Amino acid sequence: MKILFCISDHGYGHAARSIPIIQKLLAKGHDVVVRNTSAAKMLALEVPLVQIIAERNDVGVLQVPGSYAIDHQATRQALDTWMGELAQDKKRIAEHIKMHAIDLLITDSSPQGLFVAKENGIPGVFVGSFTWIDVYEHLLLLDPSEKSILMMMYGAASLSFALPFSSALKGIVNRQDVDLVVRRPTCMIPPIPHSVLYSVSGSMNGTPAWHAKNFTGKMVISANVEPSPVQDPIKMGWDIPSIEYTNAVSLVVARSGYGIVAECIACKKPVYLVRRPGFIDDDTVIQEVTRLGIGREVSPDELCGLVTDEIFTDAALLQKAYNSLPDQYLGDGAEQIVHAVESLIAMNQIQEKEIG
Repeated sequence: MKILFCISDHGYGHAARSIPIIQKLLAKGHDVVVRNTSAAKMLALEVPLVQIIAERNDVGVLQVPGSYAIDHQATRQALDTWMGELAQDKKRIAEHIKMHAIDLLITDSSPQGLFVAKENGIPGVFVGSFTWIDVYEHLLLLDPSEKSILMMMYGAASLSFALPFSSALKGIVNRQDVDLVVRRPTCMIPPIPHSVLYSVSGSMNGTPAWHAKNFTGKMVISANVEPSPVQDPIKMGWDIPSIEYTNAVSLVVARSGYGIVAECIACKKPVYLVRRPGFIDDDTVIQEVTRLGIGREVSPDELCGLVTDEIFTDAALLQKAYNSLPDQYLGDGAEQIVHAVESLIAMNQIQEKEIG
């Protein structure tokens, strides 16, 4: 089976959670072609046998430079461009389906591939925790005609997989809830005692990010953190998957999002989350993390005043919540998706034979 996998270009989290699905598809002997522009380094490192088509699938939400605040005007302009180019984009996807003899299309978050798959007589599968209808309606940026177009495209899915932490998933049909889809650590990095992985860059409403005082442990920082809260941090590189760093530290302090929280759960690490104002998926993620008891939200002011010894004491308490996680966070959502996709293809082939 040959699969075209369209991965959202909004950050790296979509690619990170698509990787375990791709790896399992490859392990079962399927060929995968990826369409994405934002995560080439990550994909080349973790799924090097996959061909990448460097084309954009969506435009996401744009932020004010150096801040987590949403730039509504820039986002609206990007949305205008994206909607205006959908017809041309669908044509390109159709060309790839024919050129690569694609049997099935999977898309993380973006909708147009689903519509093109249906037009070309192959199954189209949605994977995600939100739709762009959810996001743009929440920001009051979507007019009725645009919503109608997106609803039609999402509604073309043969099957839709809702990940944990999902928002309303407006437009989605044939929905199946699955367990956590996440990369798994392989212990490439030994444990780093008394350590924090810090991934909060820029500022929040003009408030600078954390300036750690009297920090006696080790701090691992992601590549986009500047300046560092401490001297001589351990800097994450592209040569090692980020989940290996998550697995090595004692605590994670990061902006909210499916990707980082899923990796914390996979590694059983407590997490402090900074909310990005206006991001609907942050609401659902933080609410669920709080309910599970594995982490807590920190405001920009609290972030600036975090005291190291106190957060390590608190982290030890949060760690205990991992002893009673619900089943949906213990299973393998990627395996469930691959099994369902193979069943869908088998059913589609039987129907084709009956028609023929």
